Amino acid sequence: MPITSPRPLIAYAGTYWNSQRYLRVDIKAEGGRLFWALQGLESEMYELEHYHNNTWTWLRPRNYLVSRGRWVDQPPMYWLVKFRGPAQGPIQSVTWIHETNVPSGETFFKEV
Repeated sequence: MPITSPRPLIAYAGTYWNSQRYLRVDIKAEGGRLFWALQGLESEMYELEHYHNNTWTWLRPRNYLVSRGRWVDQPPMYWLVKFRGPAQGPIQSVTWIHETNVPSGETFFKEV
């Protein structure tokens, strides 16, 4: 896979909701790093690491995830999140495959 660069971190920051508005992901850019918080909870905040283009991963060593109460037997795609938006425009959504029976994932839309 070729090496790629992400957009400036601040471009990803914001609050994202699923279409039913019952699941939320907060994305924060702090100290040159990117984080996501499930349901906006500090206790569910994980650092994102750039993977490829606008795809990021929150996979960490097993012991770390277990210490945070995370179940670690999910497939590889579970740990990836893909941001979407026009090439010359703002990020508009993020897609996360958090349910194995929904292989296309769930899209969360950025609150404006």
